[in-house]
Amino acid sequence: MERYTTGGFVTGDLIKFKPNALTATTLKDKPETFKFRIKDFMKSDLNLKVASVKRTIDAFSGEEAEEIDIVREYAPGLWADPMTVPIDAIEFVDTGANAFQHPVPKSLKRPNRLNGPEELKAKQTADKVKTDVNLPTGNTKIPGGKKWNDSKPGGGNLPKKNSF
Repeated sequence: MERYTTGGFVTGDLIKFKPNALTATTLKDKPETFKFRIKDFMKSDLNLKVASVKRTIDAFSGEEAEEIDIVREYAPGLWADPMTVPIDAIEFVDTGANAFQHPVPKSLKRPNRLNGPEELKAKQTADKVKTDVNLPTGNTKIPGGKKWNDSKPGGGNLPKKNSF
């Protein structure tokens, strides 16, 4: 399917309702519950996506019309709340070169600190050996450590060979 053979929409497109969607002629005869659901979708800051594009034939008038199944995106790939609307009630949101990277809604962002987590200071007690959490910045000499010679294999610490 190509974009301009399906009314300008393809599955996965980011869309929004037109400002005058509720006054469109195709929505005037719809029930109030349907209009209320459209208002709910319009108020939500979640991304609205195209789930599918389809052609329908009105049972009473016999007229052919294009309709779109839309969904709300709660997380990447998590689509819910499907609804079918007339194609003239929505419009395409152009994200430019970032066609597959849509904006993250404010309702899904968790507030965080810009410079990372706040630093906590450790409490020192009388027994400094066990509770000293401040790590040294230089090399620490290990008591009882062996002498190390980088010019010899094993640092010069290999066991001596027994000769028979």
